[in-house]
Amino acid sequence: MNIEVDREAFLARQKLLAIEARQRFAFQMSCGMDISKLDSFNISEARALELKLVRLIERERQRGLEKHWSYDLNRHIAMTQALDRIRQRLLELGAALDVSPKGADCVRQETIATRRARLRVALTARRLARRTLLSRGKPI
Repeated sequence: MNIEVDREAFLARQKLLAIEARQRFAFQMSCGMDISKLDSFNISEARALELKLVRLIERERQRGLEKHWSYDLNRHIAMTQALDRIRQRLLELGAALDVSPKGADCVRQETIATRRARLRVALTARRLARRTLLSRGKPI
């Protein structure tokens, strides 16, 4: 009975260590710093890091939407978990988590609007090219 409890505790600890290692690696690769330094940050430094990570996550999300070859789901998940950790640190420091104009939701809406506009322009250009091809020698 005691062995089973110890086994479960060991597996849970190993799982947490693996998650932390993924976050640490993704954070190191994307931001160029160790996430353990987060504990020494003040509110303004943590907020700046949060905004930087939001932009990086948004770029990674765009790569995923466009099915780019360099997209990595594990990196995306780890950066999102690191962002959650930063936001938790901000709450510990007493900072309010407000949705600023530079927040992820605003960036996502702007990106969707930009993508729609780009698709509209491409569709219009394609229709125009098709009309010119069809009109050669034939009235439309």
